[in-house]
Amino acid sequence: MTDVYEYRQAPNKGPIRLAALCLVGLILTIFVNGTGPLFWVAWSVGAVTIAWMMFPRPIYGIKVDDTYLVLAAWRNPRYVPLDEIAHLRVSNVSEETKVSIVYKDGVEEAIFAADLPDLDVLVGVMAERRVPVRDIYL
Repeated sequence: MTDVYEYRQAPNKGPIRLAALCLVGLILTIFVNGTGPLFWVAWSVGAVTIAWMMFPRPIYGIKVDDTYLVLAAWRNPRYVPLDEIAHLRVSNVSEETKVSIVYKDGVEEAIFAADLPDLDVLVGVMAERRVPVRDIYL
C-alpha cells in the first residue's frame, strides 16, 4: 500500500469576514447619521480587525502512511510508528469524541480532537493499516 492519507482542516475565515462586515456597517452608520465621535470607534474596530488578520491561524490535521501516524502534521509534526500502536481507543467523555493512542507497552496518549477526521473515516483509514479502533460507544 503506497497511499498516504492526509486530513487537513484549514482555519475558518468566518469571524474575520464578520468583523469586516461589522466595520463596514459601522462606517455606513457614521456617515448616514452624521455621528462624528463614533469615527474613532470605527478606527479602533478596523485596527483590531487588521491585527486579527495578521495573527497566524494553525492548520489542523493528520497524515497516515504505511509506517507512521503523523500527529499535528502541519503545526508541529510528531511521528508515531504504526508498529508501536496497539490500538486507538474512542470514548465519548464530553461533547467532543476523545480518541487516544494505546501503545503496546500500555501507555496511553490523547490525540487533539481538531486534528482528526470523522470517526467513520478514521476507522476506515486505520483498518487499512491494520490498527484496530476500540471502545466505540457512540
